[in-house]
Amino acid sequence: MPLQQTVYVSHALPDLTESDLQDILRRSIQHNDAASLTGFLIYGHGLFLQLLEGEPAAVDATMQRISCDPRHARVQLLQQEAVSRRQYAKWTMGFKDLRRDDLAREPYLPYSGRALTLEQLQLRPRYALQLLRSVSA
Repeated sequence: MPLQQTVYVSHALPDLTESDLQDILRRSIQHNDAASLTGFLIYGHGLFLQLLEGEPAAVDATMQRISCDPRHARVQLLQQEAVSRRQYAKWTMGFKDLRRDDLAREPYLPYSGRALTLEQLQLRPRYALQLLRSVSA
């Protein structure tokens, strides 16, 4: 059965709390487990960057739910493609909080030492994929 891999970026609302972030992660794990989805979520510099993978209908339904979530704004699809296997098969939802990590110490990031922006990720979707691969390794 073909799988779909979708990568999006969105702005977190400015008043997003640690409790909100933990709730998003908890619900994502529950939902993804029930829908047989896997993926990875990065939060940092006021942005969410997420890769979801699974059956196309399940990924599309999840993207619709995320687009309606009031904790997200300006949801932008960066990449959507059919894949033959999962990149994150072991994780219903991997997570990295870049607020707690020093980007300047990460030599693999092309924007090392600079805050991530939605515009950078939109202009360079490959950078978003590289970032996901790098922080989830």
